[in-house]
Amino acid sequence: MPATEKTERKNLSLYFNGVETVAQRNLLIQAGARMFYTDPVGLRLFIEPLVRSNVRLALDSGAVRKDFELLKEKRWLQYQLYHRLSPGALFDAEWYTNQVQIFRAMGFEFDFVSSAECVHEPRVTLDHWIMYGGPDSGMAPMWLYGTHEDDLLFYLDESEIVIIGDLAGHTRNRDERALTHLANLCTRYPGRFHLHSLEWIKAITTLAPLIRSFDTNKWRDGAKKGTQMVLFENNRLYGMPANEMRFIGERPDAEARTVMCCQALLDFEKSVVAALI
Repeated sequence: MPATEKTERKNLSLYFNGVETVAQRNLLIQAGARMFYTDPVGLRLFIEPLVRSNVRLALDSGAVRKDFELLKEKRWLQYQLYHRLSPGALFDAEWYTNQVQIFRAMGFEFDFVSSAECVHEPRVTLDHWIMYGGPDSGMAPMWLYGTHEDDLLFYLDESEIVIIGDLAGHTRNRDERALTHLANLCTRYPGRFHLHSLEWIKAITTLAPLIRSFDTNKWRDGAKKGTQMVLFENNRLYGMPANEMRFIGERPDAEARTVMCCQALLDFEKSVVAALI
């Protein structure tokens, strides 16, 4: 689809990311979540046929830094298992591409699949798309936010869906300038973007009506001490510190607060979809 072509917004999809355990998966499914954004490491949580038949998945490559010494030990062990790399090695994009084909042969169906990404390395990420992606690959390219917009235009010409990555830092730091820029991009190309790791409520409420989909781990806020609950009331998504909330009876535990955050996000998604129809 040409980068200059605009599409009518008709829907929004919310994917839950950051699911690390079977217990978290089950809790979210019980709360009503059906769409998950995961990588090949997290895909093990959705192997069971009964689980797989009740959810929709989008697959991320699991971004890798070239400076592995900066990775936390726990995360490095995870990547070492997944990528089969030694410290200092580059991301094995060919192996990832082959794994995607294996997953599909196993019966996995994905709403979309991210092309291989290398964090903070737009040239490497672009090379991965050219070598292993492309319009007929069944993948969606990843544009790293803040990098050259010529790359974004190239991706928009190549694919109906473009994933915008490297957003976590901007959204967690409440970067107003980045939010304004993203809103302008999403207005110019409505319904073309999936926003990866949208972790700021203001960004979610501002951008959701303009985009195809996004993923977030804001559902985890309910289980964290000293963080804000995600709430949806009077057609508004907002945050409030849990210790300032008033409850009838006993205060909810971490699981109950997680369910509340999950359901607030789902209610917000429904409200956006209703407004778009």
